[in-house]
Amino acid sequence: MTRTQTLISCNTHRRRFYGAFSLVLSLFGLYVYFVGASVVHVVASKEIRREAAGLDSRIGTAEAAYLRAGEAIAPAGLPALGFVSAPPRTLYIVKAPKNVALAHDEN
Repeated sequence: MTRTQTLISCNTHRRRFYGAFSLVLSLFGLYVYFVGASVVHVVASKEIRREAAGLDSRIGTAEAAYLRAGEAIAPAGLPALGFVSAPPRTLYIVKAPKNVALAHDEN
């Protein structure tokens, strides 16, 4: 083998080595990226679940307060709050298709 062929052979091997090294380095970089993205996703999911649990707790507390406030209102005290009793019979007029009026008695 001549000196030129030896140099070409060494350059070819060197190029292949650097190509393989670049490929391995790129694949390692992608691996690190995807592992990091997975960790960030897990942390974000836990944070969202924690916030949802907090919201559920606050909603439950608000519902309990609403129900306690509703129980505190006695029917005898409703007129003082501005409520009036409904008339004994309520009649609703509903416009039906083709301009026909229908009367619907709820009682």
